[in-house]
Amino acid sequence: MYERSFPRQEPKIIVEYRIVGNEKIKDVNTLIVEWEERLRGGERSLISGKLWIDEETEHFLKGERSFHDESGGMLETEPLGKSRLENWRVKGRAR
Repeated sequence: MYERSFPRQEPKIIVEYRIVGNEKIKDVNTLIVEWEERLRGGERSLISGKLWIDEETEHFLKGERSFHDESGGMLETEPLGKSRLENWRVKGRAR
């Protein structure tokens, strides 16, 4: 009998985000963006967060990521490092 193994396929993660407000940080007007990860079938992931984006240059100033349990309760929040923030891009804005 032969066994064949296949590489495990990760489910595709979709990041949904929405602009929820503005805040001034050190004389810089920022947009506050909340984001949430969802799996391809629409199922909620257990990760969400917030980003603060310079409204003029669209550079990310700071961000945080929160981990939740199955019932939606928050377990912990951590800041996002500069290298991770540089991976984010603003694709469009609702005005």
